[in-house]
Amino acid sequence: MSQALAEGDRGQQVGEPLTGHTGWVWVLATGVMDGCPVAVTGGNNGTGRV
Repeated sequence: MSQALAEGDRGQQVGEPLTGHTGWVWVLATGVMDGCPVAVTGGNNGTGRV
């Protein structure tokens, strides 16, 4: 399973698609750490990705 990030105002893809979860993503949180955007996800199989 992969997801692509898009720029909010233009809708253009940012970077490469994210991969990792093999099932449903149940939780998604976003934030900024030390000036860098981050996303944290949790899957239905108990895995987490940063």
